[in-house]
Amino acid sequence: MKKLLILLFLAASLSASAQFCRKDTIKSFSVSATNVKTPLARTINYHKSPTNNQLDSTLYQEWAQGAWGNRNKTVYAYTNGLKTWELTSNFNQNAWLKLRKQNWMYDASGNVLVKADSNYIPASNNYLLNRTEVSTYDANNNLTQIIIYILQSPIYKTTYVYNANNLVTLATFTESKDNGVTFVAQSESVYEYNASNKMTLNQTKNLNTTTNMLQFSAQTIKEYDANNNVTASENQNYQSGNWVPINRYTYVYNSDGQVTIQGFPGLSGNQWVNNLQVLNTYTNKLLTLKETQSWNIVSQNTWTTVNSRNYIYNQYEKPTVEVYSTFAGPTVGMVPQSRTTYLYNDSADWNEKLDQSYNPQNTQYVNQFKENRNFNAKGLILQFSNFAWIAQSNSWRPNAINNFTFSASNKLTMQEDLVWDNGNNQLRPNQKRTFEFHPTYDYETANTNQTGFNLGAGIYSNHTRVEFACVNSATQTNSIKNIAKAGLKIYPNPNNSGTLNIENAANGIVSIYNTMGQKVMTQNMDEAKGSVNILALKKGLYIVILQSNGTKQTSKLIVE
Repeated sequence: MKKLLILLFLAASLSASAQFCRKDTIKSFSVSATNVKTPLARTINYHKSPTNNQLDSTLYQEWAQGAWGNRNKTVYAYTNGLKTWELTSNFNQNAWLKLRKQNWMYDASGNVLVKADSNYIPASNNYLLNRTEVSTYDANNNLTQIIIYILQSPIYKTTYVYNANNLVTLATFTESKDNGVTFVAQSESVYEYNASNKMTLNQTKNLNTTTNMLQFSAQTIKEYDANNNVTASENQNYQSGNWVPINRYTYVYNSDGQVTIQGFPGLSGNQWVNNLQVLNTYTNKLLTLKETQSWNIVSQNTWTTVNSRNYIYNQYEKPTVEVYSTFAGPTVGMVPQSRTTYLYNDSADWNEKLDQSYNPQNTQYVNQFKENRNFNAKGLILQFSNFAWIAQSNSWRPNAINNFTFSASNKLTMQEDLVWDNGNNQLRPNQKRTFEFHPTYDYETANTNQTGFNLGAGIYSNHTRVEFACVNSATQTNSIKNIAKAGLKIYPNPNNSGTLNIENAANGIVSIYNTMGQKVMTQNMDEAKGSVNILALKKGLYIVILQSNGTKQTSKLIVE
């Protein structure tokens, strides 16, 4: 199911970036059982001009007593395409009441120099500066310092030092308790790199409140081979004046750059000794055997396989069988525990996945779960089904079924999810979503969401609808060209610096997803140019998605 949602999510993201709807008006409704719409709320986005996507103001209203009532509004101002201020007001007792003001200042390169956030104080009829961020940059547009002011008093300061390759080598976080007269370092991170710009050391210091000085805290040391593959990664903590190893991972590669041995050594005193390892065997670059081994001191210091996974592939190099086995002692050896088999259609997409457990009494595999996928001629999934094996009836019982329909242009137009109702012993609709598109330009114009299915009445009890009023076709074409000209830009990529620079993302939301479709990071981008701290991301492939002004743009990110 996860993989299915990932495919649909990425497909929707990529198609959305190709079509554009500015969504000048967004209306939400509740829908009755007889399909009567009752307005709930609407957002009206006013732009500078029909062909200018910069917001002039945004008005939010709610429907009450047969009329639209104002709730809040935001007004924007720009200079040279960069947002310089934003004013937010609430509507109360037939009058607009000021609430918040944000200001931005930039340098000639578009870097944010000042970002100020103020709250309106009615008693003084003025704005009180609440929080200010003041940033400085070097000649390469690297962020070198950021000072955060709270109520006009400098409180926090972070500084960055870079090497000749624009990689962070030192990051220092300080705090002031005397209005900025002095800043006391709270933490410090040091980064070292090899000649190929691969990070070899990440070392941190934290403030010791007893000595009021920075002291070593933790570090990660990485080693690489001639091909810049990580061969070892060790985490250490600083204790009693010494670096104490905590864990270590080692890697051996074949000529194709595939990991053949992944080691998990254990500590004996201050020495790393054999503990666990995973052996990967490949045939024609395909993983055919994965063995987890434990170091057996009792059995003459040898490696003993404790579990294994065997893989068989078809002519499309797709897995057809995966068998998981465990070690049952030197006499019995490896004993199967479970098996997963796949069946494929003519397009090499699996349409059945069968999970079975092993019965050692009769040496037969027993059904457990099954998943089925049905595709249309274009390779889009029309139905995804999940079944459980019921031994008492010797039959499959559905756990969940997801149905999908698509338009002629491959846009998802309906998704309905059904789940098994144990109480009524039948499948019950759980949620239904529909999507409507412009007949000519194919951008989304409305969607609905239905939940709370009533089995007795045979209808969903909760039904909401959202409608979008979009710009005309001429503006549509111009908008697409403008977006393509100034598309999402991220760098460095591949990235091992811990900082991801982002351009052309003003007024947008940047989200980062891993390959499992899980959102691992989200950040609002108030300016066209900014950066995101990605030190927490593990090595691997990620999808960066920018949502801005009704569009979605995607880019791949590799973290090394």
